[in-house]
Amino acid sequence: MLLSESLVGNLSEDINLPALLYESIKKSLAYHFKTIGKTADTDFCAKQLGGMLLSHVIFPNERPFFQLNSKEKEAVVSQYVDGLK
Repeated sequence: MLLSESLVGNLSEDINLPALLYESIKKSLAYHFKTIGKTADTDFCAKQLGGMLLSHVIFPNERPFFQLNSKEKEAVVSQYVDGLK
């Protein structure tokens, strides 16, 4: 609900959910890459990761991610990782 309201401009800028999520993902990715001693385009990675996560919210799925067993979750994540190579 907050996402849709943010996208149509019905919320104030301090509750701009897309911007808050994007900045949070970028900050987390920057910390991760710094911790492992690698450099990466965090803007691009954040958009890729955000798209993957958002697809599980807005696109139809046979079963929601949280209902998958561990092996099925690992397969989904591996598929996304392979797509980034």
